[in-house]
Amino acid sequence: ASIALMLSLVDGKGGLAELAKEKERARLCKAPGATGGIATTITSSAGESLYVGSNTLDPGRRHVLTWVGGGGPDGPATQWELIPAEDLGGAPLFRIKNLGQQEFLYVGSNTLPCGQRRRVLTWIGGGAVEGATGVWEVHAVGGFTFKLRNYEKGEYLYVGSSSLDPNRRLALTWIGGGEVEGDAGLWRIPGLCV
Repeated sequence: ASIALMLSLVDGKGGLAELAKEKERARLCKAPGATGGIATTITSSAGESLYVGSNTLDPGRRHVLTWVGGGGPDGPATQWELIPAEDLGGAPLFRIKNLGQQEFLYVGSNTLPCGQRRRVLTWIGGGAVEGATGVWEVHAVGGFTFKLRNYEKGEYLYVGSSSLDPNRRLALTWIGGGEVEGDAGLWRIPGLCV
């Protein structure tokens, strides 16, 4: 009985191993910056960096993509600032701004031809996106893995299965109701704690 008790103290709920993981996670959490935001990268469960390139949909909107190929973009194009939406109560609601383009992430209003998906874009027009299409609910899954759900549309951000070209995929939201199946809707956001 004493061996079982010792094992439960080490590996059980509230055990030493769980406490050590939480302590390490707290150590790795980033403190908010001067704007109250947290600058970090966002990577899909497949290891594809979420980024903003030079491709535009039109003069006011830019495509948000993931990089499939090796090497890929780095630097400010892959850096994002998660800013608590204080006007809506703050975390877990965030506005997400690309640090390379200084543009906010949002969900487009038009659906793709299949009727089940929308493009995720950044607003070129300057400033935050009006309304709640630019606000994201960030739900912790475990560690630094999260699901991102658009606050206004109720749709989850995910990586589409078809590629734009050999190196890029469109970031999309799922209109089909409910969560995205599998790992396509999971995002690693180092340093974010909600």
